[in-house]
Amino acid sequence: MMNQLPQQQTNNYRPEHEESDNIGRTISFQTILFSILKRPWILIATVILVMVPAGYVSWNSTRMYLSRSVVMVPVQETTLAITSVMGGGNDPTKPEHYYTSILRSTNYKTDVGVEVAIRMPELGPSPNRQAMKAVSFMSDQRQPGLFTLTAVSAREDLVKPFVAAAVDVFRDRISLLDQQEARAVVDFIDEQLLDINSETIGAEEDLQSFLHNKQFIIDDPEKGIAQELTSLESSLADAKANLNLINLNLSSYEKQIQAALGNINSEPDSISNDRLRTIRHHLDIVKVEIQDAELNNASDWQLDSLNATRRTLAAELMQSQMMSSADISSDSDVSLKNLQEMSRDLVMERDQVVNQVSYLSRQTQIFRERHPNISEDILEYTRLLRKRDVLKQTLEILLEKREEARIKMAAQLGGLKVLEDPTDPEPLARHTPEKLAIALLLSGLIGIVASFLVDYSVQTIDVDRDISDSFNVPVLGILPPIEAKDINGGKRGEHNDDPGSKLITNISTRSWFLESLRSIKTSLFFHADENNTNCFVITSPLPSEGKSLTTANLAISIAQSGKKLVIVDCDLRKPKQHKMFELDRTPGIADRLIDAENYSLDDVIYPSGVENLDIIPAGSSQRNPSELLDSKRMGRELEELRRRYDYVLIDSPPVLPAVDSRLLGILADGLILIAHAERTKIRNFENAINMIRNLNVDVIGTVLNQSTRKYGFIYYNMYGYYQSYYYYKPYSGYYGSTEQEELAEGKSNGRRKAARGKKRSQPDKA
Repeated sequence: MMNQLPQQQTNNYRPEHEESDNIGRTISFQTILFSILKRPWILIATVILVMVPAGYVSWNSTRMYLSRSVVMVPVQETTLAITSVMGGGNDPTKPEHYYTSILRSTNYKTDVGVEVAIRMPELGPSPNRQAMKAVSFMSDQRQPGLFTLTAVSAREDLVKPFVAAAVDVFRDRISLLDQQEARAVVDFIDEQLLDINSETIGAEEDLQSFLHNKQFIIDDPEKGIAQELTSLESSLADAKANLNLINLNLSSYEKQIQAALGNINSEPDSISNDRLRTIRHHLDIVKVEIQDAELNNASDWQLDSLNATRRTLAAELMQSQMMSSADISSDSDVSLKNLQEMSRDLVMERDQVVNQVSYLSRQTQIFRERHPNISEDILEYTRLLRKRDVLKQTLEILLEKREEARIKMAAQLGGLKVLEDPTDPEPLARHTPEKLAIALLLSGLIGIVASFLVDYSVQTIDVDRDISDSFNVPVLGILPPIEAKDINGGKRGEHNDDPGSKLITNISTRSWFLESLRSIKTSLFFHADENNTNCFVITSPLPSEGKSLTTANLAISIAQSGKKLVIVDCDLRKPKQHKMFELDRTPGIADRLIDAENYSLDDVIYPSGVENLDIIPAGSSQRNPSELLDSKRMGRELEELRRRYDYVLIDSPPVLPAVDSRLLGILADGLILIAHAERTKIRNFENAINMIRNLNVDVIGTVLNQSTRKYGFIYYNMYGYYQSYYYYKPYSGYYGSTEQEELAEGKSNGRRKAARGKKRSQPDKA
């Protein structure tokens, strides 16, 4: 069963390119801080790349000048006023958006540039282009109708003329639009006066003819039943006169809308063009129906229904035309928007007057039904009198409004008042410190985000937090690279390139590597004491990640502490322990497991040359090392070594390529996983952890090897206690002399070659 279980788990290995589960990185303040500390050059480069051009632009930016003028226009809070027959054009107020539409229009800014060019011909055509950027406005939300016109330019001599021209063009454009509206009203009233005057003359002639033919004399129509009927007829006449005026207003709006639509230069697409043609076709049909109804003396409700349909189609036509217009900021569009709103409000008022007319007509009918004996002559007289009075009232109102419109058309005022004349040019503050502060803040944020994204997307293990935060595995320690200057006192020799040259017996006592190794040893001691364990497998996810050298140096450090231990080289494929300690490969553990009769345990144990440390090399090569290590005899050999030594360290093959380390982990008390900083893939490390845990092997911790990250006080004080003195060079003299004494005793003739084939009796542990 022991042989089958590992074979099933071997298939769990996933290559680097396959998808894996979420690694589980969390985003926190510490995560972001460490991403910056790991790659500070990203933040520094970002700040430099942003601040250098920002500073250059800020210090060399062109000085800008400002001039302003405050104007006020009459603004109404409701939308019940645009030039109409009933309004007569005497009310100069408009909605505020009427004026803002003018100020936003392209034509307005173009005219400002033309006006400046006229006043300052030496500038040439440039003002026309500059006006598009220079002129702006701001409305006062607290005081409707109050506008501040401003101009900003790099030329001090241009800003004031621009503002003065902007005020004058604004006034002229308001006046021009008012005149156009007033002229449209006058023309419309003149047309209506001809018809109404003719109808009034006819009504007066009909009334006089009736009085003459009937010899009808009314002594006092103000008394009795005649008085009540006359009062009802008079009220009805007033209501109908008001209704006629509203209808005239609506007709006036429709004509103005048609005129405005004709002034819009639009290029509608094919869909909009088809829709416009359809609406116009329906509108023409309704107009013909209205003419036929008037010729055939149709009822009022039929005419009202047809007129309502015509107004609806006209509004729809106007909306479609505006949506398809290419120049949406023209003066015609300004009028169209307001005409649409006014027409909608007037239709609502018309509905109220229609209800009033219906009510008075019904009251008149009820009165006649209650008084059936009233003289027909009185009724006829009342009808003719009412008709004449309605026409007279309409005629008088039209004449009055025409005069008002003519006065407005001749006044050319526009209703604009200048509250503050254009100011002298004043330089604008460059705000260089503020801009640089903002640039610094933005560059810092960009650098932080970039550092975090790079760190979050990296696929290798860089720092111990990549292990502890993602896999819930304790980190026993961090090992820096062994620098060449620390080997053999920094002197190059014939042994500097040997496999054993990087053993701590050949490293300077002032190397930071030694202190890092001591922290790992201390962590291992704590774990062993708390769990009463002493046999550990040391491996890595893939080859060339430093597991064999770490095993050897950790064993030497433990031996120097007075603990007795042995290294068992179980990497039967590529053994290295015999090379580092200059021993024979055979006989070794493989020979002991295969031929126990000829090789005793003492035969394969070699002294390392370091006091308290023995080595069991790998032995002869085997075709199937996994089956050899996964045997009961291997378990018995490890039990014997546990009794003889304080600690047993097993150097095993990598986890992913071979199953050996996982099999040994089952026999041992735990497993230590070595990761090479900036080389071990996170996905490979994850796969190795999962494979080990699937066999219920206890991963007591990891060691981050070859780490070049130096974060100083902030990093180590925020994370843990056992790395806190890792890179503190100022304190090297504190423990240097002690190390010298320990290593001098541990070397004992250096790296002498062990006596081959000599048996050593190993006394049992007490």
